[in-house]
Amino acid sequence: MSVQLIDWDLALIQKYNYSGPRYTSYPTALEFSPEFWRR
Repeated sequence: MSVQLIDWDLALIQKYNYSGPRYTSYPTALEFSPEFWRR
């Protein structure tokens, strides 16, 4: 069995190396409560 090294593309990593918005579900997590399930 041989080991393959990963050839990282540094330019691509730097291009996307920034903070972005978090994934938001609908309804939002704050709306999930015991009352939500009674609707």
